[in-house]
Amino acid sequence: MILKKKIFLAMRISLVVGTILGIINHYDMFISENYETSRIIKILVTYLVPFSVSLYSTTRIKN
Repeated sequence: MILKKKIFLAMRISLVVGTILGIINHYDMFISENYETSRIIKILVTYLVPFSVSLYSTTRIKN
């Protein structure tokens, strides 16, 4: 139950932070509408990093 809450929190943080980072790093792609597969993969990885950091941080905190 506790792990489920931590995963949900990490997903929410990842959604917010990943979206902000994706827009900052790939703004030109969104404006030009030039969607390349390699850049889309990079955007998806951009969401994975904040998720991983958030999940790791919340599991390391002692209750």
